[in-house]
Amino acid sequence: MSNIKVISGFGQFHTNEPDPSNPDKKLIPYSKITWAEIQALVNEPQEVNKTQAQWIIPSIYPSRSFNAQEQQGQFHILWADLDDNQLSVNRLSWWLDDKFRGANYEVYNTSSATQENIKARILIPLKTPLSGTEWMLAQQVFNDLLEVSEIKPDRATERPAQLCYLPNKGKFYGSRSSRSNLFFDPMQTWASEIEVKKNLAKAEVAVLNSKKRQAEKRRKELSLSNTPNVIEAFNQSYTPQEWMSTNGYDQQGNSFRHPNSQTGNYSATVRTDSNGVLRVNALSSADPLYTDGQGGHDAFSCFTVLIHNGDHSAALKDAGSNLLTIGGVSFNKALQREHEQKKAAQQPKVEFDINNLLASQESRNGTVSKTKDDQELQIPASTFNQTLDTEHRYCSVDLLRKVDDNHTLKRLCIQVAAETHLPVNTVFLMGLTVFSSIASRKYAVEYQNGEHIPIGLYSVVEQPSGTGKSWCLGTFQKPFIAIQQELLRAVLKKMKDFEKKTGSGEELTENEQTELKELGQKRKRLSTGLFVTNSTPEALEMTLDGTNGFFSAVSSEQGLFNSLLGNSYKSEKNANNNDVMLNGFDGGHVNSIRVSREGYNGRVIGGVACFAQQGSIEVVLKSSNGTGLAERFLMLAEPHSLGKRDHTKRIQTDPLLSVSYANHCDLMKSVINDPLTLDELNNLSISDDGFLKINQYRNKIEPDLVDGGKFSHVSLRGAASKINMQIMKIASNLHLLDYDMQPEIPERHVIAAIDIANELLEANLKLCRDKGIMGVKAEFTAVINYLTGKFGVKSERDILNNIRGVQPFKDFTGNRTQLIKDTLKEMTEQKLLNQSWDTVGKSAYTLAQ
Repeated sequence: MSNIKVISGFGQFHTNEPDPSNPDKKLIPYSKITWAEIQALVNEPQEVNKTQAQWIIPSIYPSRSFNAQEQQGQFHILWADLDDNQLSVNRLSWWLDDKFRGANYEVYNTSSATQENIKARILIPLKTPLSGTEWMLAQQVFNDLLEVSEIKPDRATERPAQLCYLPNKGKFYGSRSSRSNLFFDPMQTWASEIEVKKNLAKAEVAVLNSKKRQAEKRRKELSLSNTPNVIEAFNQSYTPQEWMSTNGYDQQGNSFRHPNSQTGNYSATVRTDSNGVLRVNALSSADPLYTDGQGGHDAFSCFTVLIHNGDHSAALKDAGSNLLTIGGVSFNKALQREHEQKKAAQQPKVEFDINNLLASQESRNGTVSKTKDDQELQIPASTFNQTLDTEHRYCSVDLLRKVDDNHTLKRLCIQVAAETHLPVNTVFLMGLTVFSSIASRKYAVEYQNGEHIPIGLYSVVEQPSGTGKSWCLGTFQKPFIAIQQELLRAVLKKMKDFEKKTGSGEELTENEQTELKELGQKRKRLSTGLFVTNSTPEALEMTLDGTNGFFSAVSSEQGLFNSLLGNSYKSEKNANNNDVMLNGFDGGHVNSIRVSREGYNGRVIGGVACFAQQGSIEVVLKSSNGTGLAERFLMLAEPHSLGKRDHTKRIQTDPLLSVSYANHCDLMKSVINDPLTLDELNNLSISDDGFLKINQYRNKIEPDLVDGGKFSHVSLRGAASKINMQIMKIASNLHLLDYDMQPEIPERHVIAAIDIANELLEANLKLCRDKGIMGVKAEFTAVINYLTGKFGVKSERDILNNIRGVQPFKDFTGNRTQLIKDTLKEMTEQKLLNQSWDTVGKSAYTLAQ
């Protein structure tokens, strides 16, 4: 070892590698240095500026290329760079003596070490040389070992051409050495750890290869019925890594390195997102697939960037004409044929008639069936692919079934849905929620015992970008905003009259001065707006004083939750600040007075309508974090109509519907002008017969709340338990939007509210299963995640002990042990797991190949 010479140089710009972009660059041959010479430098370090300091790459192959060293390097030294270190070289040497059992090492402080940060490097000579791949694995294990001991290494040392600067004397230089001629053998000492890393990389590659085979299979079975557009078809038929490999990316497990990498990092990772789509997230800004933390690239996006230089139109044309085929013809040709067939069979277009639509709505009352979906969810799929690869993203509901055809909101929502091509139930839920967020400032609804709750609803619905979400929300917000602007103009006019009076030299009376002060406060409140769209929890709290604790959070962007719940904070200690949201549902008390800023102390009442893209529901569930926030929300994700809309179809609208809705909104004018308190709200009531029907419905679902029951999961049990509150709130708002303004809510609205709440509760159940929060898909995934990387046979007992505390089993309220055993049995029957038995008959499992 003492005579082996590794590559060396002076200063970071020393290179002998030609640069095609800079042909005039000066090339300097590399130096070499032996281990004995390195030891001498530890004893008598250089004392130069870092720009001239000597460095090594611990390989004998003369190159600074990361790829070349990985492929051809022969490495003789492990090293660690401790740029954030509190241990002296004495303590580091004790640690090395303990972990490396007397093997040789050199540890020394860097030239930039200070008393507060005792920066250091460790060099460990090897018994036998390692290839680039072996050395990188050994470096990873070495850094793992340091981290386990709470010594923080710079992981850049795992890159095969990273420069290691040799001893350079600074103010706090010190060193320790072990020179017993006992050299370290990582491949023997760390054999099991290295094998685990190898197997983990193989497993990650195997998963990606499996995804590729599944895509190839889907490519052969492509049809227009389940792939309405080129992008969706492409993402079903190809994987991101195919295009990365085609374009020279190097692969290591599920990580990739782009061909122009200057650092050698495998900085792009391919993983499955929450919707089951493979996406690339690249951390290097030099990588064409760099995402800057914004989402990730799916297969089509990779194809667009890497093959067509970001030309979306060219990528669409190439994919549809050359890469995707259906029945022996190109996807575009098949799409054209289908369009021509539909056009030939199409009846003459008729103008939109709301009465006809109402009639057709009536004709389908009671016809919406979820039997097929329910069977798919409750009966385990017959194969692994069917279970894990099925992506039910949407729910089918009929919220309007029990609502009177002449009801203002029903008629308006059918019209808005036709105008925007949005699902009518989605429009209805958003309209009801937006209205409730302002109506809750004037009305509450009584329980049978005389207590009352606000009528504000919390709803989150999903639709993709470009589907008219803002337009939809704006329709229901517009009358309230018009009232607010009218009131603000009146306030400004009065204030201007007072200004004219004082400007002419007249003094205001005491009453006039009081009125002017009140007008100023009213102007401030009215100027802040009625609807919160993107506010932090703290900013929202500061508005509550002027509104007597009322808030209306309405947005067509998922950012509403990220900001309102504190999820946009980088600091975890500030995250999930959802007290206002939690208490606003039932008029609870909030005390947010802080020394650093103005806060609010009192009861809060609110409504929340988030109409955003896919993933919004997951944001609510994640932000809930055991607080009960999610169970306050009504959730809905209906199928979208993108790719199926006819933009030439004329929509005949009835302007009287908007006028009728605005008249109902006008009833809230007084509270927009002068906010009430919760105790001053007008109480609505429900008859004894109405409460009987609510309680009969609660009895009907009560057996489903038992441990292990249909609604027993923590994500559903709270929602099912609060269903009476949702029914009371929905019935109240249906009543206020009807023409009967008596305090008692008619029974027909209670019946409609029960049906709506039940439809949404069933939809919530389906969403939890489809999104992998509970159910067969979630259970299979949890087992696979545990066994992936756990190489070798794992006993049933080990599996039970290790996954009882993870989702979805963690939140299962029945017999978790039996559920896990049933899951293992089902996965074995589907040939996803291999089952074996030991000599005493205890079963064990491995992932099937």
